[in-house]
Amino acid sequence: MPILKRLFREKAPVGLFILAILCAFTAKTFSAERSVFLYETQIPAVFKDALKSAGYVFSDRVDDASLIFVGGRFDEEQTASVVAEAVRHGKTVVLDVNDARKLSPELNALVPFNSWSLVQFHRDTTDLDRKNVALDFPEPIVFETAYDLHLPGSSIGNVLSRYEYENDEKPLNNADWRILATTRSGVPILITGRTADGKVYVLGASWNDKQFAGSPGAKTFCERLLADVAIPFDHSAGLSDGVELFAPQYQPDGLFLEVSNPADKAVKAVVGYQITNWEREILNAGTLEVALNAGEKKRVALAERADFKGKPDIKERGSSLPYRRIRAGVLSPDRLEVRQETRWNVLTARPVAVSVVEKSESWPQEEFYEEPDGGADGNYSKRFVWPTGSSPELIVMIGNRFRNIAPLAAAQDEIAPDNPSIEGLNDLSLSRAQVRRQGKWQGGWCGGVKPEQRLSLAWPAPVVVAGLGLEVYGTYRFDNRSNPKNLRLSSGSKTLLDRDDPAYTTNGSVFFARCFEPFAPQTIRDKLELSMTKFGAHQAGAINLDVATNCSIKELEVHGWPVEDARAVDGEWELASAELSTGRRTVLKTGKISLAPYSREEISVTLPAVSRPGPVRYEIVFRSGDDGGASSSANSGANSGENIMASYRYDVLYIEPGHREIVNKKSKYDKEFGLLCTPGWVQFDSFGRGMVDWTQGWGGAHDKTWALVHGLVEAGAGHHDLPARMLTVNRPFSHYTNPWRYLPDEETYGWDITMRNVLKQALEKKWKRLWIVGSDRWNGIPINATFGWDAFIRFDKHLRETTGSGLKNRGRKEIADEINREHADAWQRWHLEEYAKKIRETKTMFADHGIEFMFETHGSFPLAGGELGDRLAETHAGVGTDLFWELRRQDLYWSLASRFPIVAVNPNLESGMYKQWGWINSEANRFWFANNGPVEPSRRQWIGTYFMGRVDSSGAFLPYHVMGYSLQGGISTKFYPHELEAVNRMFNVTRFVRPEEPAGYGFIVSWDSHERRMTPKGGRMGFGLYASGSDADQIDYRMGKLYEQLIKNGLPIGFVSSSHALKKWNGKNPLVLLDASDWRDGELETVARLNDAGAPVIGFGGDDQGPEALKFWTENSERRRIGATEYFVRTRRGRAPLIYCPQNGDTLPGGDVAALVDAIMAACAMKISCDHPLVVNPFISHGALFLGLGTMSDVNRDVTLRFDPGGFMPRLSGKPFKVVDLETFEEVVPNQDGSHTIPFEAVSGKILMIAEKK
Repeated sequence: MPILKRLFREKAPVGLFILAILCAFTAKTFSAERSVFLYETQIPAVFKDALKSAGYVFSDRVDDASLIFVGGRFDEEQTASVVAEAVRHGKTVVLDVNDARKLSPELNALVPFNSWSLVQFHRDTTDLDRKNVALDFPEPIVFETAYDLHLPGSSIGNVLSRYEYENDEKPLNNADWRILATTRSGVPILITGRTADGKVYVLGASWNDKQFAGSPGAKTFCERLLADVAIPFDHSAGLSDGVELFAPQYQPDGLFLEVSNPADKAVKAVVGYQITNWEREILNAGTLEVALNAGEKKRVALAERADFKGKPDIKERGSSLPYRRIRAGVLSPDRLEVRQETRWNVLTARPVAVSVVEKSESWPQEEFYEEPDGGADGNYSKRFVWPTGSSPELIVMIGNRFRNIAPLAAAQDEIAPDNPSIEGLNDLSLSRAQVRRQGKWQGGWCGGVKPEQRLSLAWPAPVVVAGLGLEVYGTYRFDNRSNPKNLRLSSGSKTLLDRDDPAYTTNGSVFFARCFEPFAPQTIRDKLELSMTKFGAHQAGAINLDVATNCSIKELEVHGWPVEDARAVDGEWELASAELSTGRRTVLKTGKISLAPYSREEISVTLPAVSRPGPVRYEIVFRSGDDGGASSSANSGANSGENIMASYRYDVLYIEPGHREIVNKKSKYDKEFGLLCTPGWVQFDSFGRGMVDWTQGWGGAHDKTWALVHGLVEAGAGHHDLPARMLTVNRPFSHYTNPWRYLPDEETYGWDITMRNVLKQALEKKWKRLWIVGSDRWNGIPINATFGWDAFIRFDKHLRETTGSGLKNRGRKEIADEINREHADAWQRWHLEEYAKKIRETKTMFADHGIEFMFETHGSFPLAGGELGDRLAETHAGVGTDLFWELRRQDLYWSLASRFPIVAVNPNLESGMYKQWGWINSEANRFWFANNGPVEPSRRQWIGTYFMGRVDSSGAFLPYHVMGYSLQGGISTKFYPHELEAVNRMFNVTRFVRPEEPAGYGFIVSWDSHERRMTPKGGRMGFGLYASGSDADQIDYRMGKLYEQLIKNGLPIGFVSSSHALKKWNGKNPLVLLDASDWRDGELETVARLNDAGAPVIGFGGDDQGPEALKFWTENSERRRIGATEYFVRTRRGRAPLIYCPQNGDTLPGGDVAALVDAIMAACAMKISCDHPLVVNPFISHGALFLGLGTMSDVNRDVTLRFDPGGFMPRLSGKPFKVVDLETFEEVVPNQDGSHTIPFEAVSGKILMIAEKK
């Protein structure tokens, strides 16, 4: 009890001790101290029993209760009022989700999560992690429906907080957050925090969830939650008026605040604080009490990382930048108000730093070179993957108290003080992205068209400056026209630098350019001003603002040090190589160097050519016996026993040329036509019917008016039955098109006319290879909302020719209803056959003139398998896996699971890669041209997506993704240097390390079983052939539900395919079959052949459960059970197992899946297990086994894996092997039991390379 502790500490008289004990006893026995009120919610009997056992009684008055359960609607003001009143009086509130809605602003300020994760993100049948959380549970706990409760400022939420941080943050009296329980995948489901003087708990589910009440662990769950509720807060309070806070701008040895009491009496202040990294990911949100005597100043240490971030020595990439943001304020004694809130930026770097620039001149020359999203620049982005025989050229830079300190300053546009782009001047972002929301977020600064531009930086304390750097724009789209032409840097009356025509240099990218100008060190006590007066031709539309500009800067860098510390440093630098495949370390070069204060030296280095493929880590260190205050205890004790003052690692994965790689689609064509949106089509058809003289064509003064009158523009439902209408919108005139409208002469309005015009141009220009990028046609659009009389008339004719009778109705709505009710399957097949026929006719037309033709669909392939799918694959390529607009539930793996079926049903399709980076949350759609996300989820997205394989109809194993590159949106406005490096690293790995041999389990679907679900009665419609009924009847949904559950519970799936492609497949990898009980004799014969030849087969139930299929799957099989799940196993001596589970993805109990997956992997002798669930994507490339790994956990943690590489890659059986983490570039040394422990950042992805030890 806090009062007893305080009395003991203050050596109070014995009488006060006795009085306190009596008071405590009385409070325990008084019912109001442990009374419960239920507001708009109910709790199950098991929880009521737990409450009674803990001494609680139920009250019918909320004012009398100490523990209040709150449900109801979170968007209602009354719900927020109940919570606010409770925490104001120091009570405990437990909220559960009965009706997921956006939080009201009042409630949002009181709870430790934000609306987006609740409203958009729910999961079905979720079991909880029982051992890796604060409240561990010995028995299973399952919820039928669960909602994610990500804490504010989490990695997965950074897509919002990087821009809308003011909305994502919480008041400083909403702090001390904890994650108490997570789903088995690590997603928070029970969280808590302290708001004002009360506790708030939130369950991401309903207490009345049917599966929870019946879970074996429900009783323990309730008891341990109540035990946590019973832990008291220290409710002490004191005077805090007049307390002052300050955070010095240099804090290398841990973060702290200076707290001052200028008053003449003692105070006890309550301080609330938040710490974020530079990307605004919240690392800690806490409160602390500070006692100060009159006139006293204290330095109060701040814990940089809270327990909710996980293991403290595992840090997210966003925290690699040595800058932190501190937000702090003084709370009122009752914690209800926040007073004197202030923000500071601080530098945490050591005084000496080593960095490396990669010279682009040494990059391999490539005919079809492609820059990743954001650009490839040797100053920030390293190539990482190099062919053997290469000699990378580097510039090693060693600086002494020479850092960019501009981010610590407040920036000002002195000519235009209200210019919103000033925010991007010194924010470290290196983006070329345009800014949305009227300039609210900025990647750089640009000024209006003025005769002079003048910018200033002001620091909160004196700093030393010694160099000016400008990051400006490259030649892309002539953006370099607005780069500054002269520079004058001054402080007061003193000029530090005056330079005309600064020498801007580039380093491999058309998006970047820069200059750097050193000067004599100078202490700045006021502000620093940069003036510019010479400009080139102004640009009509600014890079960062919707106004004209004559001057733009991506980033203003001021190099120096945030405190005066003029110590020189002498020492020795060393460059060494470490071959991770052999363990051999070689010193390549050494040298001595003297560093004056506030300076940097540059050393050019050419690395020796490496002939053997594999990972090589180059270690660059700077040592000194007398460190000049530059080293820390963590950096001491190097190989030589001297202080390591600074170090840098430069990683290279050397590969042998000649292996598979992503094919740049630019190499496939002489000319590409972009016909995705209306501007592309209208280039070739100015109305197409002789209207040019009347309207001046598209872009003329009357084009939209003419198009509207003639039904070519969508302007509401009243115009949908005009036969020649293009599927567009009338403002702006740029959207997806429907080129398949037919005119009375049986030609399509868009396609035929346009393709003939393309052919005419191709013949004139002598193009031999054409690539057409088009829209998704009628993707997902209902019959009654899109198709016009032309389609109905032609379909009626088709019905009469094929069935003898046509449509019965004559009204438009009646016809649409008739098709939906009686002809849905015929309607879809007719449309897709017409589509395939038209595309093949186009291909033939071009081929007759000696021209190759390929059609790339945007975002989606037609959903079609079998013979029709094979025909489409002859003419179609695709941009592939659209995880951006179609990222579902903010869940990468559910999204992948429901997208991979497009190629699984038609594995001949060649899919393409996006260059998109950072679209890791569907909330990014609101910033679609400047989406953003931190490295960890972004890297995980690429790893989970781009290393899948497929088996085509010839029986060949191929990568799922074959070509690149397309781009769905833009890049982040806040795109930082470490992100450029991460993008390029991942980009080149996915490009040069492709699946070459199958590894892991194959996931196989049956197109025939899907087509049998197509009936005359319509259901969901889309681009392809869809079954009758709801989503649950569609093959993409059915595969998605099963695939998601299996991979999230650790089944390592490495490729997808269809039953018709298995006919020529002879592999021995285990195969997982979707809807196995619906497969027919011919398909089952193929399954039997593969199983007899040594391939384990695992079938899951479908709809039919026919006697022939059941006999195949269950005859002579052993019946087994895991929880509520029954399954069958047939094992024969010398034969591979045949396993059958009658459940499908919708009916499989979530709490049983993990144990079922373990049983499957054990039976198939291809197993990987870990103490925390990971998604595993195995593949073989360059003679090595690779494991792509992904975690959904919100906390940083170590994960221990156990696997036998020989089960995935037989060539490794019985041989010694090495495991290398391709992200950290460290060998993962096995534990004594042979397992491997690997650090994982929150929601991160990794690639392990496993190769024979050399």
